[in-house]
Amino acid sequence: MKTKITFLMALMFNVFLFNLQAAELTATSSNISTVYLGASDGDVILLAAGTYTYNFPLQASKTITIKKDPSAATTPILTAQLADPAGSGGGIIFNGIKINRSSSMANGDYFINFTSAFTGAVSTIQFLNCEITGFGRCLVRSQATASASLTIGSIVIDNCLIHDIGNSYAFIQINHILGTLTLTNSTLYNYGGQRFFLPSNTKQTPITVNITNNTIYKWSIAGYSFLDVTTKFTNASVYNIKDNIFNLIYS
Repeated sequence: MKTKITFLMALMFNVFLFNLQAAELTATSSNISTVYLGASDGDVILLAAGTYTYNFPLQASKTITIKKDPSAATTPILTAQLADPAGSGGGIIFNGIKINRSSSMANGDYFINFTSAFTGAVSTIQFLNCEITGFGRCLVRSQATASASLTIGSIVIDNCLIHDIGNSYAFIQINHILGTLTLTNSTLYNYGGQRFFLPSNTKQTPITVNITNNTIYKWSIAGYSFLDVTTKFTNASVYNIKDNIFNLIYS
């Protein structure tokens, strides 16, 4: 009897854990706001084909994945600039999405632009298997006054096609303290801005930078380095930069 009770308790515990696992939710351009705001930490939202003008404000203590529905005939397109987070500690992952702000390189705009009003933390920002194009300034920018408590855990770009963007500023320009920056397995070309990464927080702590297995062509304008980490980091930082092809960049 004791063995049977133990087995039953273990079975019930496994069912409980299963119910706590992340859910896959489906959304269209007409109901994305409702689905996104109702999602739980770890949920994956599968987007139908279409153009999405929703601005995906990060939600407090939730990391949510926005992903192309495998059954979608075409890739979903995001055209809006993300809004300031609704609270601290949230994160967002884009997977298999096209980001196109529909602007020429001459126009000054961003995809993620945290204003000075947002002084919270961000767990992670990730772009996986995405095409990124059509905006004039930064992919990620944060503007709050430099603070030791202002952090982004990680920014990850993997297996992305990034092209025909930028006229000023850096591709990633942040006042948040960044823990890890990862750029892997991606192709980047035709960037008319300045640097790839510019940390602006003078309180920046050691960082890990992983830039591996990328092709980078015609990146930045004259006089600007690909990475600008002068005086921003201690010598405890780690830079893994290998197996890349760089052509026509300023370094």
